[in-house]
Amino acid sequence: MEFEYKTEKNEQINLIPMVSVIFLLLIFFLAAGTIRSPAFWDNKPPVSESNERTESKSLQIYMNQQGQIAFEKQTISTNKLISILSKRQNTKFSLQVHADKKVDSSKIIDLINVLDKSLVSQLIVVTTTQAK
Repeated sequence: MEFEYKTEKNEQINLIPMVSVIFLLLIFFLAAGTIRSPAFWDNKPPVSESNERTESKSLQIYMNQQGQIAFEKQTISTNKLISILSKRQNTKFSLQVHADKKVDSSKIIDLINVLDKSLVSQLIVVTTTQAK
């Protein structure tokens, strides 16, 4: 008794379920990821005991560990910052200072004293909350 074997097998792998799973994973990780605006520098703000939130519509200034100042994604000097802020005449605005926790506090105080002379209606030093 002889058996007939088919020599041609149609062994195609169906890739549609795998593609569907990959797209579902992609959508999941896009939706589950944190979305925030990137900072100019990767600063680690100091810890605070206050839990007050800041408004996101205010202007933002960044100060890195070396005390360099960045405004609108450009590293600038204090004098240049004053000239930029003085051009905003007759408009009061709030200003957020994002300083690294390793910055010498005298540099932050000097910056605050300089900014006090401009038309800043509210000056916010951004910090993180303590972990409990």
